[in-house]
Formats: sequence, C-alpha cells, structure tokens
Amino acid sequence: MSVLARSPERALILSDGMLITAEHLGTGGRREARRVESLPGLKKCAIANALAGANGNQSRAAAALGLTRFQLYAHLKRFGLPK
Repeated sequence: MSVLARSPERALILSDGMLITAEHLGTGGRREARRVESLPGLKKCAIANALAGANGNQSRAAAALGLTRFQLYAHLKRFGLPK
C-alpha cells in the first residue's frame, strides 16, 4: 500500500476522531524524520484513546471509531485490552 493511500487512515488515527488538519496529513512541505509505528499499534492506541474519551463507555467509543460494539469487542480481544 502506498504512503498516499495510508495517509487518510493515519490522519484519522492521529486526529482522535476530531477535525483532520494538514498537520495530521503530514503535508507540511518539508520532510522530517518521524517515528514509524505499526498499524496494529496505532489501532490499539486509537481504541484506548476512544475508550478513555468515552469514560469507558464501549458503545460511545465504538461509535467514535466508526465501529459496531461487536467489532470493538473483537479488537479489544485481539489487542489484549480489558473488556
């Protein structure tokens, strides 16, 4: 998958579901060295952040992530996060 194709997904994760800006897309015009994380690691972080932002309410966290509750449960199990 090309960097361009991954940009929207990366921007969504980095924006915590809020407004996506040029900073999230990495279009600052200059190239900077940045730490590369694995996609599963980013997804786990996004799920944990969504749960924290929803005060542990899994239905609201799932909605914020664009997932069903059942999809969220599967991700929680996959990443070893508490249900």
